[in-house]
Amino acid sequence: MIKLSKLYCNKPDVFPDVPFHDGLNIVYASISNETNENNTHSHSVGKTTLLEVIDYLLIKDVKKGFFLKEHAKLFSGYDFYLEIKVSEQLFVTIKRIVSGKISIATSFENIDYRNCSDDSWEYRDLGLNKAKSMLEQILKLDVVAKNNATYRQGLRYCFRRQGEYSNTFKVKAVNESDSNWKPYLGGLLGIDSSIISEKLSTNERIEKLKSLIREIKDFSNTSSQAVEAEIQIAAVRLKELKVQVDSFDFNLSDQQDIKYLVYNLDEKISKITNELYVSEHQIKSIDESLSAKFEFDIDSIKYLFDEISLHLPEALVRSYDELVELNIKLTQDRNKRLKKTRKQLVLKKEMSNEELIALHYERGILARQLLDEKAFERFKYLQSRVSREEANLAVLNEKLEKLDIGFELKSELNDVVSKQQILANKISSIARQSHNEVLKAIGKRFSDLVKSATDLDTFLYVDINKAGNPDFHIKLHDHSSQDKGESYRQIISSCFDLSLLTYYASEGYYRFAYHDGLLESLDDRLKVKVLDLWQKEGLQNGLQLIISLHDSDVPLLENGTKMKIDDKLIIRKLHDRGDDGRLFKMKAF
Repeated sequence: MIKLSKLYCNKPDVFPDVPFHDGLNIVYASISNETNENNTHSHSVGKTTLLEVIDYLLIKDVKKGFFLKEHAKLFSGYDFYLEIKVSEQLFVTIKRIVSGKISIATSFENIDYRNCSDDSWEYRDLGLNKAKSMLEQILKLDVVAKNNATYRQGLRYCFRRQGEYSNTFKVKAVNESDSNWKPYLGGLLGIDSSIISEKLSTNERIEKLKSLIREIKDFSNTSSQAVEAEIQIAAVRLKELKVQVDSFDFNLSDQQDIKYLVYNLDEKISKITNELYVSEHQIKSIDESLSAKFEFDIDSIKYLFDEISLHLPEALVRSYDELVELNIKLTQDRNKRLKKTRKQLVLKKEMSNEELIALHYERGILARQLLDEKAFERFKYLQSRVSREEANLAVLNEKLEKLDIGFELKSELNDVVSKQQILANKISSIARQSHNEVLKAIGKRFSDLVKSATDLDTFLYVDINKAGNPDFHIKLHDHSSQDKGESYRQIISSCFDLSLLTYYASEGYYRFAYHDGLLESLDDRLKVKVLDLWQKEGLQNGLQLIISLHDSDVPLLENGTKMKIDDKLIIRKLHDRGDDGRLFKMKAF
């Protein structure tokens, strides 16, 4: 079993301890500013947040947007603890560090682990999956395990957030497949969960087979025998073509090699021709540079200066003479290098010319070895015919393979459809209350609870839909009460949760449920009935029935006074008259 004992934190001045007891447990919120409760930008006073904290301590894998993740810096250093009772003698405490690891400890008495050493924890610093697996082993929830579910999956009917009452059986508003919840619920109601799981898997397999068969083209219009006959003809035709190709007077590989060599020679000839052109151009440029003479007429410069009556200093003349001598020396060195380069280019040119002559000669010999054009074209035509026939044969073989696969798939589909019908018939038979004592007993508990709370006559039943799957229904006996029933949907859904809790109260199942906003929008007479019923059923069956209660939802009695809420039932008081009234005694986050 799982029964809540105490929720606490290492910072009790910010998050005071929350104890739990059998019977009705009320999270009471006194709100003076109505707009405050609807402020989506804060956790308001926190009556809904408490549910999330309990779920978190039961090792929920929280996603982006969860308040402890969104405000990780704010809650850095916070350690949360949840003590649960798993038998009359054994307690389990779960510790979660915000943005940290999980630890688990067991004890035979209530122990406050806030100030205990690390050695006090039997299982320390566990990852999420490891922690869930370890807790699963400790809890030993037989009812959940025999229905092929984990303790986390089984919590589906222990938490109802606002907005999760409209779908009594599925609970969650998210778009999840039937396989996620129908087998478990069916198992709780006495229908073998493995049969439902197998039936749903069979449905998926049928759809998959149908899809695969649709992918096989022409499956319905062509027989395997016809394709096999076509393959035989195509194979004979291909063999005849290959004989014709092989009977040619030349060796195909040799001819292809010769043709390849001719093409390669053409490329080499073109390349060498280009190189010769470049060499010729470079030699011509060098010859032009070598023929240029260095001339510098100092007398002409003197004459020019004399004409304009200027005196050219003797030292300057000597400098020019030296300059001329330097330039002559530089020119001689440059010419020496140019001559060396020219010699190399001439040698390269001669070698290229020799190679070019040899290549032209070789090309001529190879070209003469090729067949005449008509024979070669005939050969290429036969080759293309061979290629087409080979491709056609490959297509036919693939088609035959697909037809064979399609035949096997169709045969399997027939078998799976037969199996689907057998499973559907089994479920249909078990779903009848005359054949199902568990469904009958839970159905009666449910009807009695709804009758006590709302005076409505309802009944629970399971039928089989067109797909052969179980559908779960709640029906009101009087059709004129349908609208009233919808307005009481949160009570009807919570009564279903309570019928499961009371039926399995003595077995390995949960002993608590948290219904957030249960009494909102109900008339006062109904609120009084629900509060009394929850307290009575909780005490009689050892259950902890937690509800959040807004002070404005406290019912008025027939004498016009507000119903007195016993302080012993209130596990946490909240208000909006300052930070001290919030679940976390801090500014809104």
